[in-house]
Amino acid sequence: MEPNWSVVLIVIGASISLIVFLIWRNQKDKKALMEKLIDEDELSVPKTHETEDDT
Repeated sequence: MEPNWSVVLIVIGASISLIVFLIWRNQKDKKALMEKLIDEDELSVPKTHETEDDT
């Protein structure tokens, strides 16, 4: 029994497309998460004004 090469190629193409999409989406979500964490960190940390009284 020989494999149906058109079906094999379609499955391989769909698998590669899915992997590329998942990697792309993960990078996009990672960037959005990092921006959100940075924004939250800036809001939660009170800004202190450092003075140079030590000189």
